[in-house]
Amino acid sequence: MRITLDPALARWSPSPGNSPQGILAPDRQALSALALDHARKWGTGQLNPRQPLIATGHQAWLWHPGILAKDLACLTLARKTGKPAAAPHADPEYLASGGGLHLVVDQDVFDAGTLDLPLLSAQRLETARLQLFAQQPDVPTGCHPPISSAQVVAKLTDFRKESGPRLPVDLDPLIHAWENLPACETLAAQLAVVLHRLRQWCLSESSAGLAAQNLAVVFVSQLAALPSFARMLDDLRTDARRGVEAYNLAARQEPSAGILPLRVEADRVELPVWALRWRQPRARVFAMGSGPSARLILEDNSPVELGKLSLAPRALLLTALLRRGCCDLFIHGRGGGHYDQVMERWWSTWKAEPLAPKTVVSADVFLSLPAPVAEPADLVQARWRVHHLPHNLDRVLNLSGPQVQRKRSLLATMDQDRDRHRRKEAFADLHRLNQEFVEQHPDAIRAAFASLETARTGLANRAVAQRRDWCFALYPPTTLRQLTEEILKTLPVV
Repeated sequence: MRITLDPALARWSPSPGNSPQGILAPDRQALSALALDHARKWGTGQLNPRQPLIATGHQAWLWHPGILAKDLACLTLARKTGKPAAAPHADPEYLASGGGLHLVVDQDVFDAGTLDLPLLSAQRLETARLQLFAQQPDVPTGCHPPISSAQVVAKLTDFRKESGPRLPVDLDPLIHAWENLPACETLAAQLAVVLHRLRQWCLSESSAGLAAQNLAVVFVSQLAALPSFARMLDDLRTDARRGVEAYNLAARQEPSAGILPLRVEADRVELPVWALRWRQPRARVFAMGSGPSARLILEDNSPVELGKLSLAPRALLLTALLRRGCCDLFIHGRGGGHYDQVMERWWSTWKAEPLAPKTVVSADVFLSLPAPVAEPADLVQARWRVHHLPHNLDRVLNLSGPQVQRKRSLLATMDQDRDRHRRKEAFADLHRLNQEFVEQHPDAIRAAFASLETARTGLANRAVAQRRDWCFALYPPTTLRQLTEEILKTLPVV
């Protein structure tokens, strides 16, 4: 298990609300209201706008422990920096667990319905890919209708039954998380509830004192309700060319982040915003013209009509929005921390405004699977032993007796004998002795060949065994408990 925390937070301390970091009370109030609605429906956390806000987030799929580590860090810091109310109640200005927010990135397009599972057959590890549900591949999860949770439960249950002892992981946590889901309007909401349940299961297995804590949940598609989003969108619309040129320059300066440039055309400029429509692919948004008279249009030049669609920030604008005016600290994973460097370059060139600090939290956690695992060097060593042992059993097993003495005498004298006939006989005698040793000690030879087969199997298993991206619900409670404790030890006392 390896924990990533970069940069370290030893010197970080939360700023009070409405601080020079740009924390804006209207944004906090809007986030609190959104979180409260979800808390009432699903039991997720509430937000107190007067307390420090630590935010993180990810797409809604059955993600791995490296992403869970962000949530654990968010919960831990929120608990340390928050001031719990005397008693929990429904007022959005209070939160028993502090100000921890998980943003569900529901404006993104990805395959949320596949689940990889390990299988074990005769010591060989394999990966089975289970399609839990079908989805429209080009429709964001926040614009996608809910799916049948009963169908997911049936698929998991059937797979467990069919796999039998070949399945070395417990599917019960996943099955229970999908059972009896509350009414949800979108696929993203269903997945958010499932992940909330799995996160609570994980915390209930931990001894770290976080079991009663809940992260607040807000969807990126809802951030258009924030006052600061309207202001940022207006800034982009009226200053599109300069803002987007700075954006593209930053993307070129960090090519490994994989941020694609926005289109700058003669009469229009693409903005880092998506237009979202129910059950349809997301659409690009452009600013037509310049200055206060600039208009928002779609790629086909039709006008943006907010009654028929909604707008959501793309990746860089999203983190700029959050770090400019919503949170005291944003927790990224490794990928987010990389592309956020592009955002910082862009923002410093275009706006030169302060941003709330960020950190990167992740973890490499591996499943302990009951199968041999080997490195390439292990296979080389096993092959050498199979070749070496039949000729050296007497030395390897530390044998003694007349046969051993005869062999040692032959080895000591045969190279010095210039008679070709005697050397040939000595060489044949040496082979005969080695064969006798092999016949007298067959178990040692069988063990060497067994070790070779184990090394071959172990090397074939290596890719599966070294995966760090299994769904975190597949890991045993002891491993998740260790992850929680390692996160607690890594984070500062604030």
